[in-house]
Amino acid sequence: MPDRSSLTVSRPGVLWRTLAPRGALLLTLTACGGEEPGNPTPAPQAEPAANASANRSATPTTPAEPESPPLERREFTPGTPANLQVDNAFHNFENVYKGEKVSHSYVLANLGGEPVEITNIRSTCGCAVGSVDNRLLKPGDAVCVDVEFDSTNFSGFVEKTVHVLSTDPNHSTVHLNFQARVIPMYFPNPSTIEFGDVYPDETTTREIVIQFAEDPPPKAVGFRAEEPFLKATWESTEANGRPALKVVLSIDHPNHLGILATLVGLTFDHPRTPDLILPVNGNVLAGIVIEPRTRLDFGKIPRVEPVSQVIDIQVRDSSSEFQIESVKVDQTAVANKTADQISQITTEVETVKANAHYKIHVHVKPGTDDSYFLAKIKIKTNHPDLEQHTVRVQGFLVEEQSAGG
Repeated sequence: MPDRSSLTVSRPGVLWRTLAPRGALLLTLTACGGEEPGNPTPAPQAEPAANASANRSATPTTPAEPESPPLERREFTPGTPANLQVDNAFHNFENVYKGEKVSHSYVLANLGGEPVEITNIRSTCGCAVGSVDNRLLKPGDAVCVDVEFDSTNFSGFVEKTVHVLSTDPNHSTVHLNFQARVIPMYFPNPSTIEFGDVYPDETTTREIVIQFAEDPPPKAVGFRAEEPFLKATWESTEANGRPALKVVLSIDHPNHLGILATLVGLTFDHPRTPDLILPVNGNVLAGIVIEPRTRLDFGKIPRVEPVSQVIDIQVRDSSSEFQIESVKVDQTAVANKTADQISQITTEVETVKANAHYKIHVHVKPGTDDSYFLAKIKIKTNHPDLEQHTVRVQGFLVEEQSAGG
């Protein structure tokens, strides 16, 4: 008969000892990851009353996990069915900072006389992941099931369950439950950085002020970005009478053209402070400035005489051989009206500086029976970043005495 004088779990810190006479086993359990015998944890120093009060109000803290109480001593006789039991199936993480990952170990033991196998571990969502080192438990064996909760996508009160499936004929599923209250660690303002239109030959900056739930706040120790032209500096400041962090984010000579939608992150020195991830939006224009870029609005104009406005085009890249190849007017058709009755829109290109600066004059000759006009000015150039561009033209026709109204 095998020696049952000492049965040890598959993880250090969990120990089972046989205390019963031959023919029956009596088990005692100490918690997963518990202190080694002879090395008790020293009692914490008392905190001054003033500091304790301040910390309770400013810093939500998940206390260190106490040792789980021993399982009730059970006797079993070899040959009885497998019996998978859990010591304390519920855990409260209490306050968890949004983005923080926390974990807890649940102790499962086979108190039956036949082996039992853990066949699967499932959870109610991808935010909770369970893992186990040893899936086959002989009679008297114990194992820790580690459950990690990722709070990134949660706010407020959270309850989740992890299901442990086994070959136990009477308890085929063991439910491991936990709850948490997810709270923000920091309050960035703004929470999304909008750069708007920027140009490749410029450096554009935006400021973000970050307030923290903790006082003193954690220190920023690193910055990361998906784009190399995004850079950041930071310094301590105050906001609403509390310490804060001012971050200056810059787009420095971007080599990316078009819509910019990316993420940046700040790393902090506090072990419980997750990285601050901020979305960044912008539009990196080609080295060509067009004013107005999308819409030329004439507003209200008198019907009695032609009017004109200008689309101004400047090339910021002096090395390019920029040319306007064509300008076409695509005017909205008006049914059952003659050419004199509708407004006539024409264009004229003026070269201010060859290869660098052009003006497109847009002329409107009011129609005799027209209340408004709409058109598209289609500009074709030889520049690879602006081969085709459209500016919409619109306006309203009024009688002369009401033109200023």
